[in-house]
Amino acid sequence: MNTARPPIAGTPQVGHVLSTSGGTWTTSSTLESVTYQWQRCDRSGDACSDIGGATTSSYTLASSNEGHAMRIAQTVTNDSGAATAVSDPSLVVTAHGEPAYQRLRCDGAGANCASIGGATSSSYTIQTADVGHTLRVQQTVRNAADTATVTSNATSLVGAEGGNEVATAVPTITGKPFIGSTLSTSGARWSSATAITVVSYRWQRCNRAGDACVTIPGARSAPAVDARTIVLPNRLVIRTVKSQRGTRWRSPFTVRFRVTDTSRRPVAGALVYARGVPYAWW
Repeated sequence: MNTARPPIAGTPQVGHVLSTSGGTWTTSSTLESVTYQWQRCDRSGDACSDIGGATTSSYTLASSNEGHAMRIAQTVTNDSGAATAVSDPSLVVTAHGEPAYQRLRCDGAGANCASIGGATSSSYTIQTADVGHTLRVQQTVRNAADTATVTSNATSLVGAEGGNEVATAVPTITGKPFIGSTLSTSGARWSSATAITVVSYRWQRCNRAGDACVTIPGARSAPAVDARTIVLPNRLVIRTVKSQRGTRWRSPFTVRFRVTDTSRRPVAGALVYARGVPYAWW
């Protein structure tokens, strides 16, 4: 007599294996044989039919099982005859669940992302086009009920080979484009693993479309940035100090400070405080 139906173990998904350890039986004599038969049923576990050749304790789900519930029938035989117990139905079999991937190329803040063509596997080799951007990956999974997509956090800014500087925003030009007017730039934004030591500028004259540009001789400086526009994480930095002492003890002397921001752009309007101490030090 069967006292417990055969259980079904495994993930009900195409390509996965279902198995059973068999039911529990009570008998006064030794079991002579135990056989199995897997069945394909409707979604509610009814209207079941035997699956040809599926007669072992395990079964690999085929695509024909998608959308069906599964059962297994266990038949035991002893000297008194044969008896069969059928399992409870499994959950409905879903499609093969390999996730899909899509790499995204985003701006420095991890926003404004665009799909990278062909980058649809779980691994990705960084390309030259990724320099100055952050990267994300989307993973999409599907089951019989729904499709869901989740997006990763953004990577750090992708740097050039060898840790070189990377521009995260190009320089912008301000000012009216009239003869006699002054154009200026606040410079680009840069990411660098080490401190940037030199910043230089080169103005160019281009055609009406902004192409075929040539360097303007001598136009290599950028107007000073107003100190009031410097905000964190940018900072004011004293780069050089030069002093011109008076000819007599206690006579006035001049100290000149060269102030820039952290990108080495010259800064105007900064207040520098200095304190005099004994023995002609300051």
